[in-house]
Amino acid sequence: MHFKLESAHKQTLMHPTGIVLWLRDREGLFPLLQLEGDNDATTAGWLTFASTKRVEVLLVQASVAEWNEGETGVSRVLERVSKELGRADIRAVKLIRVERDRHTHGRSFQVFRATQREPELVYSSLAGDGEAKVDRRQSLAAFHEAGGSVLVHPLVSGSLESSTTGAA
Repeated sequence: MHFKLESAHKQTLMHPTGIVLWLRDREGLFPLLQLEGDNDATTAGWLTFASTKRVEVLLVQASVAEWNEGETGVSRVLERVSKELGRADIRAVKLIRVERDRHTHGRSFQVFRATQREPELVYSSLAGDGEAKVDRRQSLAAFHEAGGSVLVHPLVSGSLESSTTGAA
């Protein structure tokens, strides 16, 4: 769901939290941060990016103008952050579709509960064209313990710690 982030919102935003999704594409595995929050306002204005060269996820706060531009704004944020950090390895990974179990009609509730499966999330590939699917999920703490890093850009009051100190 997309809604406008109002420019009158002057307070410092606390960062959202999330889990790390390990996605598999034709090139291998890569991490992406899936944001979590109690409501849309918790994650509004925040975007996540992946690195093609590092075991790192990036959490980036978009400006009001960038956020309100939708997909064009995401491209602008990616360009801005890449330039500010002097990096060419940062990529946006988009959710392409959600594959759900379509065979639910006509089944009893007991059969449905016994056979239901979680919807499969299909993302764009980090390698360019193609698709990536969730291989596994990992907590931020476990991601950091395994050597992964989380970079919050720009660093704001109350944000996750920078990549040099790990995740909150």
